[in-house]
Amino acid sequence: MSPGKFPDPAFVRSIRRNFVSIWSDYLRDNFVSTAHVAVTFGVDESTARGWWGAVTGPSGFAVAIAMTIHPEDILRRLPPARRWGGRLRAGCSRRWGRASAA
Repeated sequence: MSPGKFPDPAFVRSIRRNFVSIWSDYLRDNFVSTAHVAVTFGVDESTARGWWGAVTGPSGFAVAIAMTIHPEDILRRLPPARRWGGRLRAGCSRRWGRASAA
């Protein structure tokens, strides 16, 4: 396999390090309360509070739901894709020091 098929390790670490905060910011910007989050994602309110407060992160099912509800918003919050041939059409986020792509 060519090296271009694998993500840059620094990119992966950056996503892992920042994702709980990214998720919390997404929830706070798009939902009115932890109860709203719990109903939308089918989780208990304790889980919703953990996400809301950036204490815990979601499982894949919740990210998939978010991608169906707000795909552009989710992608805007991620750093630009690197070494994946641009397959992630992510815009830029303030977290990575650049303005969002509109």
